[in-house]
Amino acid sequence: MGSIANISGQRGESIACNILNNLGFSKLTNKKFSEENVEIISYTQQFPYISIYGSEKSKLDILINIYGLILAIEVKVKNVSGSVDEKFPYFFENALMQYPGNDAGILLIGDKMRKGAVDWLHQKSKLSEKKIHIICGENEFKNIILNYMNKL
Repeated sequence: MGSIANISGQRGESIACNILNNLGFSKLTNKKFSEENVEIISYTQQFPYISIYGSEKSKLDILINIYGLILAIEVKVKNVSGSVDEKFPYFFENALMQYPGNDAGILLIGDKMRKGAVDWLHQKSKLSEKKIHIICGENEFKNIILNYMNKL
């Protein structure tokens, strides 16, 4: 089941990256990605961070720079039954305490997310001091990115 989850995760990241590419973002390596660069719109994948458990092997799916505003994105895909939505609390705590950047988001792709789990995410994000987007689907992801671009 782990290899299927990895393939689903890679597909989800690919969907998000295609949207960013179509909006004119440059894909950079982790070494070339800079949070201070306010001149360009760019992103990187599998950006390393230290998790709430202290693991230095953790990787954030996508880190986006929109003219100096940094948005950390985790992608979760669930088209079949499984436990991906049970990892939402882990995502949320990392987003609050460990993810780099100004804001964070979780991109949910697929129609098998448990309603209670998604409702929990929405409820927690409303109470959070940090802006954490609960993004349901590709169109909403694109709209959120466009909104950030239009604000700056």
